[in-house]
Amino acid sequence: DEKKLDAALGQLASRRLGAGVRGEVKGQGPSVVTFASAQGAAPVMGYALAHGFALVATGPAVAKLSNLAALGEADSLLQDQVLKASRARLPAPCDLFAFAPNGSPALIRAPVTSALVTVSLTPTALVLEADGPMKTEQNLAPLFQKQPGAADTAGLLPDDAFLLFRTKGSPAAAAPFVADALGPLIARVFADAKLDVKTEVLDRLKPGTSFALSLAPKPPMDRGLPAFDIRKTNPFSYAHLTGVAEASGADVAVPTLEKVATISPRFGATITKQERQGKTVFVTTWAQGEGVHFAVVGERLFFGSPIHRVEALMSAAPKAAPLALTDDAASLTVDLKRLASSVRALPESAWGLGGFAMKATTVRWLEATDDLTALTLGVNAKPEALQAKVSLALTPPPAPGAVRAP
Repeated sequence: DEKKLDAALGQLASRRLGAGVRGEVKGQGPSVVTFASAQGAAPVMGYALAHGFALVATGPAVAKLSNLAALGEADSLLQDQVLKASRARLPAPCDLFAFAPNGSPALIRAPVTSALVTVSLTPTALVLEADGPMKTEQNLAPLFQKQPGAADTAGLLPDDAFLLFRTKGSPAAAAPFVADALGPLIARVFADAKLDVKTEVLDRLKPGTSFALSLAPKPPMDRGLPAFDIRKTNPFSYAHLTGVAEASGADVAVPTLEKVATISPRFGATITKQERQGKTVFVTTWAQGEGVHFAVVGERLFFGSPIHRVEALMSAAPKAAPLALTDDAASLTVDLKRLASSVRALPESAWGLGGFAMKATTVRWLEATDDLTALTLGVNAKPEALQAKVSLALTPPPAPGAVRAP
């Protein structure tokens, strides 16, 4: 609907860009509608209609719209062979797709040469799927390929988890990315201590690591949102961590943990080796309190914080996973309903002085997002490309005439 599109883009240009002066430029190609801040000023936004599509641009790209709109289908991006291949690998149809071709600045640090993202919206979910051929120098295939016999450790994690992650890929394949994950300080300390993360950590782990986050029973909500700086905030005062990894043999993790314990003061932590429940436990503390603790039980490595979470893991019996996971090489589930219920159930003391107002505000915000039920992510490496799927589950709308329960 050209009139509605023109009105919508005009409002967007005026309210967001301060460009309320509408103009029209006619050339050899299709006409270009422009929006500028003043009469005679350079347009900051514009659009042209061609072949049933609207080409929209901002800034200097507005001047190119007429020529772009004049291109035939044979010259269009739809004929790009890489795009065609990606579209064939993803389910069709979709409501919207975006494509970043080879050489796009957005992909300079990405592990793929190009990327296609499709978006589909139904009454029950918003789904994003991505596909991109992998760069040879950043090959993530081993990391995101399901390994045969990968252990399913998610059933050992606590029932109160609101977030659950599991990987079935090869831990050793993560070696090229460890330095960035650890940060320059810890990476330099490990290098000085001649601790090779690949051979002494990753090569000693089997596929099948999983971890969970649970809301702390009394998070310091009166402090507001936590600062994303471990020098100022202990994240485990807001969310408890529990995790399980499978080692390649009994107690092979102990020598590595002992080595890390000796160098831990150099990165601001203290790790002490203790015996708890007759098992070897490495207890970590730092300036903000408890860190991530480790326990070695046979071929299993338990980790988490606070310490009582690790102790519970050591005696946990296998059961069904606390949250449903997709059967992908890497999968993540966030139960938004459970998280919202846990926040609502926090005691008044968790909100501090004047917390009654903070809690009421938070609960109102949760009610406004009550239609969001769960977020899931799955990642797999296929022979041709790296693929990911993100799904935001929605509460289905009530049937005509029905009244949704409060």
